Amino acid sequence: MTCFLLSVVGVLFAAVTAEDPWERAVHYVAQMTVEEKVSLVQGAGRDSKVKYGKYVGRTPNIQRLGIPELLMNDGPQGFRGDPGTSTMWPSGLTVAHSFDPELFLEWGVAMGTEFSGKGANVQFGPAVNVQRIANGGRSFEYLSGEDPFLGYTLVQPIVKGIQSQGVIANAKHYLDNNQEGYFGAGDRHFTSAVIDERTQMEIYFPPYEGAVEAGVLSFMCANNLINGVYACENNNTMNGLLKSYTGFKGWVCSDYDGTRSTKIASEGGLDIAMPGPPTRPDFFGAPLLASIKNGTIPESVVTDKATRIVYSMAVIGALDTPNTNTSDTDVTSPAFQQLALKLATASATLLQNDGNILPLNAKKIRSIALIGEYASGGLFGGGGSGSVVPKNTSAISINDALATYISAHNPQITLTYSDGKDKEHAVATAKAADVAIAVIGQTSHEGADRTSIALDYTDVAVAVAAAQPQSIVVSISPGPFVVPFRDNAAAIVDFGFSGEQQGNAVIDVLFGVANPAGKMPHTTPNSWNETKYGYRQYPGIPTTAKDACTTSPQYDPCEPTKAYYDEELLVGYRWYDAHDVEPAFPFGHGLSYTTFRFTGLKVAKTGVSFTLTNDGHVDGAEVPQLYLGFPSSAGEPPKQLKGFKKTVLASQESATVNIPLRERDFSIWDTAKHAWTVVSGVFQVYVGASSRDIRLNGTITM
Repeated sequence: MTCFLLSVVGVLFAAVTAEDPWERAVHYVAQMTVEEKVSLVQGAGRDSKVKYGKYVGRTPNIQRLGIPELLMNDGPQGFRGDPGTSTMWPSGLTVAHSFDPELFLEWGVAMGTEFSGKGANVQFGPAVNVQRIANGGRSFEYLSGEDPFLGYTLVQPIVKGIQSQGVIANAKHYLDNNQEGYFGAGDRHFTSAVIDERTQMEIYFPPYEGAVEAGVLSFMCANNLINGVYACENNNTMNGLLKSYTGFKGWVCSDYDGTRSTKIASEGGLDIAMPGPPTRPDFFGAPLLASIKNGTIPESVVTDKATRIVYSMAVIGALDTPNTNTSDTDVTSPAFQQLALKLATASATLLQNDGNILPLNAKKIRSIALIGEYASGGLFGGGGSGSVVPKNTSAISINDALATYISAHNPQITLTYSDGKDKEHAVATAKAADVAIAVIGQTSHEGADRTSIALDYTDVAVAVAAAQPQSIVVSISPGPFVVPFRDNAAAIVDFGFSGEQQGNAVIDVLFGVANPAGKMPHTTPNSWNETKYGYRQYPGIPTTAKDACTTSPQYDPCEPTKAYYDEELLVGYRWYDAHDVEPAFPFGHGLSYTTFRFTGLKVAKTGVSFTLTNDGHVDGAEVPQLYLGFPSSAGEPPKQLKGFKKTVLASQESATVNIPLRERDFSIWDTAKHAWTVVSGVFQVYVGASSRDIRLNGTITM
């Protein structure tokens, strides 16, 4: 019987191999019973009783047609599974500091390789939401930082990289999942983003649009509501915007509390309800099948969903090449450790370097004080579905890496450590050394926003910097943070959540083994809530209705907390520019151990070009950034990022840098036409090293 079944599947396969993926999917789905179609759209979570228990989600196979399972797993920073069996990469926001699409491609290929090596064919990542608030609990996951063009650009290579390895990328969390909740208020599960159409299209949608342009095969809809409707049953954003407007042909699964109904969700664009029973209610299993059979829901609805799912399998080759790997496989390797180090060092961002204290010269130092609990490890990344537990031998602390470096380059250096819990002891330790390195940091995780943007041990860093002129502050950050030590610290270097190779990356940068070239993907504020959001904006106005939405999945309707996006387009640096407020450090800022000169700007409607010269004595990389200022009649923020190009130059080398422009870059979203419209008039052209460090100016008339 088995041989006969395989031969039939082989005949079916032979008949469709010449067809494109969509045609193959249509062919397969046409042979399915309604029960088989429904089986594909109700997911399942972890279950220790089945062989798939170590994946966070799955859909069953259809053996008679040769349709494999979808085996899904977290997350955007790597495979979350058995500790020590996968690489703990830097976080998405951290790698965004690199402003380097080529690096994102390399990272995507590596993550796809690890997921495939563990038998998964769906990676729940990348995470791409634009950062609206400075204290977002999941900001560390999101590769867009605070800018839609940055996200639009960086999401494309990582999607291509992941899917090149036979793994379906899953862009998340669609849409407006821009807060987790503040002391319980404004929880994502019961809060509605009240947002206008123009803000949606210009600020929050572009990273998802970029994912579609890259060929992404799946999305995860969010737990929150959008203008009063849950994201996973929002006909406007799912069917209208995502599937119709962009032409997206893949599938959408729910975040794990995102499915709230059967009919509304199934007809509203949700394709796979996750995770389903027994951990969540059954919305897309028996209730959906019954609704189809009694005529309440047309069978065409589930036919479309099944076609999208099988299409994604056809694209990645899952219909043709079985993946027999298992989730407990150890997929780590020395090559991936080196790539993790490369990502971490490329993302290091030198915020301040007074007197060129950095790079340190081990031959000229007699003693170093290392201050702060996190210098000895314990904080390599964030928590929740974006977490990965590395091998003990792979997680390199700053203390261990520094000791190794000293041993190799100058064993005469005295290294003294203070965990920072006793501030007076930390200050005394710092004063007694030639150089003090103060390490500050803060954890962050899914489910709650940060209640402070002062990193742990900030007060210690302030005291150390005041007492020791040769002080360096190293930050392990999940997002924006305040820098009250800025006036006294000689140097400040941000490493974000740099993953298992954190220690080696820090030491390589501090001692000049690597020349920092990172740029801040978000503005560094001077204080908490510097953008002056009212409670109405964040965390939102709670409802007093009896049918208030809750954190538990339930049937509609319900009345949500409402977070009003009254700031509209003025997010991040756009707000600072519009209100003429000088931030602590601007968006796009990041120094180098060398200096760069911008000359010879040439502008055209199709792009700009200029000469970039490395005037320093060491090789390095700069990220020239192109901003446009719209005619005042457009009602846009003062300047907006429209291009960037990481450029590596040897000492004294020059290169011509070309940054293209599209018609879209000169457009605004016209809410009357529901379309992009080119603005007529004179555009200001700004080229520089950050949003505030403008080196070249020009104009373009449209």
